[in-house]
Amino acid sequence: MAPWNVLYQGESPSNLQWNALQWDAIAQFHPWRVFYARTLKSGVIPLWNPHQFCGSPFVANGQSAVFFPVNLYYIVADAITAGVLYACTCLLISLICTYGLCRTLHLSKTASVVAAIIYTFSAFNVLWLELPTFIGAAAMLPGALLFTELAARKGSSYLAMLAGAAVGMAFLAGHLQIAFYVGMAAALRWAWIYFSEARTSGRRATISKLGAPVLCFVAIAGLIAAAQVLPSRELAAQSHRASVPTHDGYARFVGNALPVHRAITAFVPNYFGTPADNSYYLGSPADYIEYGLYTGVFALILAVAGLFSLRDQKGAGFFAALALLALLVAAGSPLNYVFYYLIPGFSSLGGPNRVLVLYMISLALLAGFGVDWSSRNADKLTRLWRFSVPVSSLVGVCGALIIASAYRLSKISADPILSYVSGGLMPNGLEQPEVIFLAFLGLGVFVIVMSRARYSNPVFAAAAILMIAGDLATFGIDHNPTCRRGAVYPETELIRSIQQIAGNERVAPVNPRWNLYETPNVILPPNAATVYGFYDIQGYDSLFLQSYKEVLDFLQAQDSAPPENGNMLLIKAPRPELRWIAGIVIGPAAETDAYGFAVRTFEDIGGLDVFTIPHPPASHQKYIRSVHYDTPNRFSVNCAGAPDGLVRVCVTSCPGWKARIDGKEVAINPDDRLLHVRHPGARRIDFSYEPFSFKLGAFLLMAAVGTICFARSFYLEALRSRGL
Repeated sequence: MAPWNVLYQGESPSNLQWNALQWDAIAQFHPWRVFYARTLKSGVIPLWNPHQFCGSPFVANGQSAVFFPVNLYYIVADAITAGVLYACTCLLISLICTYGLCRTLHLSKTASVVAAIIYTFSAFNVLWLELPTFIGAAAMLPGALLFTELAARKGSSYLAMLAGAAVGMAFLAGHLQIAFYVGMAAALRWAWIYFSEARTSGRRATISKLGAPVLCFVAIAGLIAAAQVLPSRELAAQSHRASVPTHDGYARFVGNALPVHRAITAFVPNYFGTPADNSYYLGSPADYIEYGLYTGVFALILAVAGLFSLRDQKGAGFFAALALLALLVAAGSPLNYVFYYLIPGFSSLGGPNRVLVLYMISLALLAGFGVDWSSRNADKLTRLWRFSVPVSSLVGVCGALIIASAYRLSKISADPILSYVSGGLMPNGLEQPEVIFLAFLGLGVFVIVMSRARYSNPVFAAAAILMIAGDLATFGIDHNPTCRRGAVYPETELIRSIQQIAGNERVAPVNPRWNLYETPNVILPPNAATVYGFYDIQGYDSLFLQSYKEVLDFLQAQDSAPPENGNMLLIKAPRPELRWIAGIVIGPAAETDAYGFAVRTFEDIGGLDVFTIPHPPASHQKYIRSVHYDTPNRFSVNCAGAPDGLVRVCVTSCPGWKARIDGKEVAINPDDRLLHVRHPGARRIDFSYEPFSFKLGAFLLMAAVGTICFARSFYLEALRSRGL
């Protein structure tokens, strides 16, 4: 994209397909983490981002994840190194906590290692690896279940607090939908344990044992999550996503559910191609991520074996039920009525398919149970697995392959474009994905049957772990592309020119259209200004203020959000009306004569110029465009001579802004979309963003941390008194 493509002329283009979700990693999360680190290093909490949308709440957008401790890497390392450390840490947390959960459920070490590898490197974690909020929240899932298990077993309020802390941390990680699923899984586990114990110990004894822990779990989870949920809820109520549940909205919601024909990717992940080699042809390459089901062929075999242990393995039944629930919700079943209509905020989400994170953890645990079941039933396996299970598995999978192949071939034959994109297909024979699947299927059955029948337990353990690791490595090793460090938001001559010209003025890059299926032809995409330190009037955020969208729509006389992505606001044409909020326009050279004068021309990036819109006459000056930010949360304006004492500032208005003159607070008009203050005779007004929702959430978070530390001292003292 311009302006960076001038640095790569003559280089061969990448063979990767344009993937809108991987683009989010570099277009949203990287700029936000750079801004987060830059602001915190200056000693300021970044409550407000002045670099996009004429200013926008930062903490409240959720995915900024200001409170998530793993993001502290960005304070001590550069953004690229910190991103790598963040990903590694989240994967390590998943490994350790899944292993600990399995051991708590009395699984063997081998089974625990197998389950930990399956969940950590399953499709969900690998495909979403570049989007930190997803894997950050998902990393908390096994920890929440681990401490729930320990707390329920010991009746410990302190351990229940740690379970609640894991759920709360999932909300702080920045993706509220995944965090909700983490909390739901932990709550369902508490309920399952309660009803299980009530049947054997009686209701009163169970309430006496679990009552206090459950209350502590809920309280700590709520207190920690409040730091993120309260600001996000306040912003969501005023955002473009604010909506009420409707019949049409529900139809769109379940319309994004997991399609039935994609179930084949649970066995053959690249059956419809992969963006990694430019062969994915079934919709947007982003769908490859959204509908990722793969946990490994051998993992599926072990999970089937785990179903045989439902009666004699405590916990197996719960995870089997959780896997079924996740699949039913992801597939768009009527269960989604409960989520869509009864859970606040779900009506604004894109679809139910991301509940697959619960399927991943459940199948990993079932595979762990399967390892131990096969170990305990070595003699039966020589009869059962050698005949019944392999034959039924092969028949079922081959039938699914035939059905999916028919669907795929019908799609290709009906669309010449798909036929061209998927040129590597061999409709008259097996393709590479199917060959890989059948190879792992055969090896998996062989390892289970022959190793347990003829060899020692260490051989079986090593073979199982290597099979799982090799299977998942084959699937995920190439999915996430990399690049040279210098290619990440490099400075070009155009960037330097904007930085020199802009000052405190806002820029308006002209990007008429967007694209979900190929690299968009745009210049200076949304949020780039956040990295380079100048101020943009466009932006890209999953939560932005609807009031600002109305301003931009009015000034452009059209919808400023592209139809392909409602989370963006773009400048589609350099209309004269934009001069009220922008001082610099970056756009096509042909339009410079109509709206300003060319400052610099760059023929090598498609004839794009930098040009300024002259200031309108004083009689028509409506807004103070250029403001000086002391910090991201504070700025001041010189308003001498404002007519009728009405000061209009080109900064988005929302609850939390305060205006002061000589330290005395003055009222801000709450009904305006941009900041308006009426104060005749004022020469200077200081504005600061101080949302009460942030203050309350931060206080509740600190209260939770203090409570956990206080409870920990009692817990350790109780252990010492018992000689533990």
